[in-house]
Amino acid sequence: MIHRVLIGCALALFSTSILSAQGIVPVAEPESRLRVADAKPQVQPLPVVIELRDDVRDFNGSLLDTDDLEVITAFGIAKMPLTEVLGIRMARDESETTTVVLHNGDIITGRVDITNLLVQTSWGKSEVNGDNLASIFFDEGLSWKGLELLAGEKWTLEKAEELAPSPTAQTQAAPAAETGARPNQSVLVSP
Repeated sequence: MIHRVLIGCALALFSTSILSAQGIVPVAEPESRLRVADAKPQVQPLPVVIELRDDVRDFNGSLLDTDDLEVITAFGIAKMPLTEVLGIRMARDESETTTVVLHNGDIITGRVDITNLLVQTSWGKSEVNGDNLASIFFDEGLSWKGLELLAGEKWTLEKAEELAPSPTAQTQAAPAAETGARPNQSVLVSP
């Protein structure tokens, strides 16, 4: 048995040396059985509601530039896909920070540099200057709620249903008010 192994090794060494002498070097090339797409997958525009600083109107559309969002925090740069973002409240002045609320309820504060947004609206494409942005919502019916804390004011998002309950919810909440119990409130806050 050992003789067979030695003969096989000698034969392989001999054939390799002959091929090398002839300038032919056997090269093993990996063969991929997976087919890789040639083009980048097309990113779908994100639905967006934009509030402007000096205007009481909001406008809806689809965000055409869907790059990742970078937030410069006290701990470093946090980079996240816009599909994970629920809302962005831009800093109103130099003393404030921008608040970013994610779909999972996490809240990140820091500095965001948005120079402009390209939005497709029902009346055409619109480019919004970043200095004019007050808020960007990636869902309809959201509004900001300020919470006073020892460390300062913190911003969270709440749905419009929480702001203006239906008449049936008001009648159900009335007995709770008589007993002194607080109605349930749900606010997106970080754990």
